Amino acid sequence: MKRRNLLPLFTGCLLAMQAFAQEPSAPSARSGYAMAYDAGRAVVVLFGGQDSAGTRLSDTWEWSYGKWTRIAVQGPGARINASAGYETYQKAVFLFGGSTDSGAQSDLWTYDGKSWTKMTPAISPPARQLGLMAFDKAKQEFVLFGGMSATRQPLGDTWILKAGEWKQSMATGPSPRASACMAYQDDLASVFMYGGYVNDHAINELWSWKNGVWKNLTTPAGPPRIHASLSYDQTRSRMLLFGGFNDSVRTNELWEYADQQWSEILSRDNNIPSPRAEHRSVYVPGYGLFIFGGVIGPDPNTRRRGQDTWIYNAKKWTRFNLPVFH
Repeated sequence: MKRRNLLPLFTGCLLAMQAFAQEPSAPSARSGYAMAYDAGRAVVVLFGGQDSAGTRLSDTWEWSYGKWTRIAVQGPGARINASAGYETYQKAVFLFGGSTDSGAQSDLWTYDGKSWTKMTPAISPPARQLGLMAFDKAKQEFVLFGGMSATRQPLGDTWILKAGEWKQSMATGPSPRASACMAYQDDLASVFMYGGYVNDHAINELWSWKNGVWKNLTTPAGPPRIHASLSYDQTRSRMLLFGGFNDSVRTNELWEYADQQWSEILSRDNNIPSPRAEHRSVYVPGYGLFIFGGVIGPDPNTRRRGQDTWIYNAKKWTRFNLPVFH
């Protein structure tokens, strides 16, 4: 009987196993990425950021049903601190600005789950990073506020993006700031903006935007924050503020805003995310508050980045993959 040479089959299987083992199961450790929840396809979309070596990234990832998947598409150049949100009319994630190796940008891109497309509006807001952007569902338009200019100065301008075109609003509003956070609350048909970096300090101002008007809400003060995240809990009708800097350290505190009151949500166990900043959060229906990575640890002088995925379901935190720090 002639013996069959099994070496090619064995080698092929080994190479396939090695390729599978090398395929990343989650985005690499990073901070300053852009993230939005694509409600039409029920996926979290993450783009870019900065890795542990300080390198700007340009990869696109999606998270759904407890799993990360890298999407092989070409799109915006590598960048950090871009602004992003999901537009329900065009059913696409919009991404604006951020900082590339050549500085702050003012380009506008859309991602529909298949490809990135560069938009060509007639006018654009000045280049910036760390700007705040949220989609106003009631008006079917994006609201963009502030951020840091190309010369690293805080901005205080308000812009509206509707049907692919920008228009500056002359409404009087918050003072110039960067590193604040923003989210839209459905039941109040309002965009909320919280915190930020003003006069070299973290602040705790809460502003709302509705029908073209900014309003400073005089509520019992929440915690001063920069580089925190803000998301709207659709199930319980409240804003959720997580992490960020208070003037001295990074924190892992979770606060909620409801009925014009701020209150801290105290964990029932020790299984909670590490203190962090420069992360993003979104609310995923059926799961809860979703966060990923960021700069980890309370010490403001360290720059450890994480790649851990966490979800808070109004009862407890759940970690979906083990944290890796670099």
